[in-house]
Amino acid sequence: EFWERLLQSGPDRRTLPPVISLVVHHGRGGWSAPRSVHEMVEGLDQYPVLRAYVPNLMMLVDDLALVDPPVLQARLLPPVPNVATWLLRDGRHVDELFTNMDEWKEDLGRVVVESPDEALVFLSYISRTATERDYREVLRIIIDCIPAAEAPLATIEEQIKQEGRLQGRQEGRQEGRQEGLEAGRVEALRDVLRMLIEQRFGPLSPAHDALIAVAVADDLERGIARVAVAPDLASLFQRR
Repeated sequence: EFWERLLQSGPDRRTLPPVISLVVHHGRGGWSAPRSVHEMVEGLDQYPVLRAYVPNLMMLVDDLALVDPPVLQARLLPPVPNVATWLLRDGRHVDELFTNMDEWKEDLGRVVVESPDEALVFLSYISRTATERDYREVLRIIIDCIPAAEAPLATIEEQIKQEGRLQGRQEGRQEGRQEGLEAGRVEALRDVLRMLIEQRFGPLSPAHDALIAVAVADDLERGIARVAVAPDLASLFQRR
């Protein structure tokens, strides 16, 4: 698709630039699907001479669930994408999130001070994943690690109160609590996707913002993983 658009804009071209397919995957079990076209074509193992005549494409897979914390830390990303990467890796389960927090809490502290809008998105996402332990304990751990996060967390807590989710926790309505937390997690994913898109492509159009507003969690997570490699917004929102 990228090559087609390139040829349409420059019909006199006789060569094409390289295109590398990179998938950022953060599923717990790791990537298990094929990584090349040849892996999906029957008969190539039986008749290897055919390989030279069947187009192939290899994908690079960044399997975050299988990357050890020291290796991830060694990537030396700027604070905002570094924290986003850690949240993609560990954000589904709050215990894992806090187990590795020493590796990235300094960058989260920098984001809180230097990029308050992004910090609010990240801290909101962390707070709303608190399904395995008491919400107050989550607040205490974050503030102990990052004192500068106390004010943003107070703002997030007020938002949760207004939405009725905190009241559901206090009343012990487990079902309502889970539904509220899931709704909050989806909304936080929407905020993260909007932020990443605007950083790369500029302001969102009303049409694309409307697509994000109705997207479900799986679509939002795929969108977050694809922002860095999508050539344009059209391909980012295209269903596969």
